[in-house]
Amino acid sequence: MDDKGSTLIACFGLSPVSHHNDALRAVLSALYICERLFDLSFPASVGITVGDVFCGVVGSTTRREYTVLGDSVNLAARLMQQSCTLTESGRPTGGIIVDEVCRNECEGLLEFQRLEPIFVKGKANKIKVSSLPSKR
Repeated sequence: MDDKGSTLIACFGLSPVSHHNDALRAVLSALYICERLFDLSFPASVGITVGDVFCGVVGSTTRREYTVLGDSVNLAARLMQQSCTLTESGRPTGGIIVDEVCRNECEGLLEFQRLEPIFVKGKANKIKVSSLPSKR
C-alpha cells in the first residue's frame, strides 16, 4: 500500500514450482481477481509479462526484503499503469494488458484484443501489447 494504492506482485513459474502453462495460469488468476474486485466496485489494473527475473533477498543487514527484480517486473508495472485508463467521469476502468510473449503463450486458449504498440518508460522501442476484452 502506497500513495498509488494497493499493489500485489505475483510471480508464476519461480523455481522449484514451475509449469509449462504459467503464463495461462497468471492470466486466469488476473481475470479471477479482477472479476471479484469488480463485484466489490473496485477496478483492478493488471500488467502481465513473461521473462526471467531475480527472486530473492536484497538489502543490507539493517533492512532486507524478499522481492523480484528484472526487466519483466518493470514492464509489467508499466503495462499495469497503461491499463488504468479513466472514463469520462474520471473513474478508473482497470483491465488486463499483456505483452506479446504472454499473448503468444496463451494463443488459442484465450481471446485477446491486439492494441496499438505503446511506448513505455525505460524502453527505446514500442511494445506490442494486447488486452482481454472486458465482460463488464
